[in-house]
This record gives sequence, structure tokens and C-alpha cells, in this order.
Amino acid sequence: MNQGPQALRSSHDDSPSIDDATLVARLAAGDDAALAPLVARHGARVANFLGHVLDDRSWRDDLVQEVFVRLCLRAADYDARWPLPVWLLRIARNLAIDWMRREAARRRAHGAFGLGRRGDLEVPADHVAMQGELGAALAEALQALPEAFRTVFVLKEVEHLHYDEIAAVMGVGEKTISTRLHRARARLRAQLAEWLEP
Repeated sequence: MNQGPQALRSSHDDSPSIDDATLVARLAAGDDAALAPLVARHGARVANFLGHVLDDRSWRDDLVQEVFVRLCLRAADYDARWPLPVWLLRIARNLAIDWMRREAARRRAHGAFGLGRRGDLEVPADHVAMQGELGAALAEALQALPEAFRTVFVLKEVEHLHYDEIAAVMGVGEKTISTRLHRARARLRAQLAEWLEP
């Protein structure tokens, strides 16, 4: 069958059949064309994660770009024993923590340290199963959690990662993940008690 111009494309255009580890290896070897399919596969997931973790979503897209810049710079360090999204979410979390620290310092320097823009958090309907005031209450309660609790909750309940994957993202043991998740859920239940009553 005559494929026309498609026959002239490089093997990189057949990216759906190329696994992540191979693409990252090509990236590490200097093949910049390997980046586009990785961004296409995982960019939305990284953006969704950062949208939940950050209290100011206006920085989300900048941080997503930075995640993939870091991927380019550190491709040779990728450990293929883990799915690539686990590694990308770990990079994203570290960048988010750095950003939140800088923002906190900036707010203190300007005398405006406060609660942040909690209204920017998106709460997916498929996870909340309700809208309106409950969604807003959940968004506010989630942002009120300490970062470590908020992140572990998002990784488990939104990203649906396994405990070992969450531990890899956060750089702590699975027992710590279990404890943080339990405490995050308890705090959210307490914050949302009025909504959870039968």
C-alpha cells in the first residue's frame, strides 16, 4: 500500500509502538525528537497532578514545561524499573515544593503571607461525585492539608498510584505513605463532617 508522505517520516513518528524507556534512552542519547511523544503521553497527567498540588494554578503550565526540561537534562538517570509517570510526578512534586517555598518567602517579604488562592483548585467530578458547595469545600479542605498529606492523597485518590509508586514519588517508605494517607483522610473527614453526615 502506498503510504505517500508518511513513508518519509522517521521511525520516531511511530511513537505509539515505542515504549517510554526506549524513548527516554533515545532522549538521553541526544535524540530530541523523542521528547514530543513523551510530552503527548504524560503532559496532561503531570498538569493534572500539579493542578491539585499547587494553590495557584497560574504557575501550573510553567512547571509542566520545567518537568520536561528536567526530563531532557536527566534522561540518563531514569531508572526503567519504575513507570515513567512515577519519575515525572516525583520531579513535578519537587518543583512544586520549591515553588511553594519561594512563594511563601515572597509573601512574607511583601507582608502578604496568607492562605493563597484556594479557589483555583479543580476538583474532578468523577472523584467528588458532587458539585457546587461540596466541591468548593473539598478543594479548600485539600489545600488546607500540609503538602505531604495533600500530595499523598492526590497521588492515591486522583492519580491512582500504588503504595510503592507513591513511595517512589515522595522518597519515603510505604509505611510512611500509609500513615500520611490515613491522616490526610482523617483531616478531610473532619473538615467535611457537615457534608458527610447521612
